[in-house]
Amino acid sequence: MTDNTPLFAIIVGLAILTTYLIATAPKTTAQERKEMEEDWWG
Repeated sequence: MTDNTPLFAIIVGLAILTTYLIATAPKTTAQERKEMEEDWWG
């Protein structure tokens, strides 16, 4: 391939990692989200 193969591999790896983290993230309820926002904004 060309010289940008390592860059392509990094981008694909980040996309896979992001997809994995989104898929395995614990689901938060509306109440939990509201509490987290209140904690964040004071």
